[in-house]
Amino acid sequence: MQQELMHQFFTRYNKARTRREKALAVYNALIVALPREQIADFLGEEGEAFLAFIRTLQNEDADVGTAVAREQDAPSEEYLAALVKKLTSLD
Repeated sequence: MQQELMHQFFTRYNKARTRREKALAVYNALIVALPREQIADFLGEEGEAFLAFIRTLQNEDADVGTAVAREQDAPSEEYLAALVKKLTSLD
């Protein structure tokens, strides 16, 4: 089941048009693949910024007036691709 969910999120990642959508797909795959306490270590140096961006996205979904996750603030394509590569290696 975990593998199937991860692959669904990778499919979303590959179909995503924006880095916002890609970041959310990667985050969802992380949640499925790893225990919460391991996520920060897995994300590395850019992890804090990545998680802050995800929190902004989540707040935006919960209450539009709370925050706006701008595309220019999204993690880089290279960072997201590196995370996907690391996650697929967990298979």
